Amino acid sequence: MAGVFGAINLSSVGIWTALEIQMRRFVINPVRLRLFNISVALLLPAPLCPVLAD
Repeated sequence: MAGVFGAINLSSVGIWTALEIQMRRFVINPVRLRLFNISVALLLPAPLCPVLAD
């Protein structure tokens, strides 16, 4: 069982690392970094909408 969790963890860390490398290339430009920060800030409270709608 630990081997399964280890394999999933290793693949997950690898995917996050690859995404981080690609994002670094994208946000090196200050304008793109600002746009990224604004878009993430707007998306961050989105999961709360169903909770607040009740």
